[in-house]
Amino acid sequence: MDCSFAALRPREYVAHKFAAPPHLDGNLREAAWEHVPWTSDFVDISTPTLPWLHTRAKLAWDDRFLYVGAELEDRQLWATL
Repeated sequence: MDCSFAALRPREYVAHKFAAPPHLDGNLREAAWEHVPWTSDFVDISTPTLPWLHTRAKLAWDDRFLYVGAELEDRQLWATL
């Protein structure tokens, strides 16, 4: 029997520190992001239903900023501007 209450704790993620600021162009396959792990897929915490589409992120920081890169799936992507 597992009595650790691990299921009640929020998930954890360690944001890595960049040695130098990355080139910000939206490409998460560049060398600066290579060592930064993906989060697990995001879930809706209000329901046990798993999402149909995937969303995940990478987080890193340096002495000045927090950097967030994400992949978000969307089947009906559109914009008005």
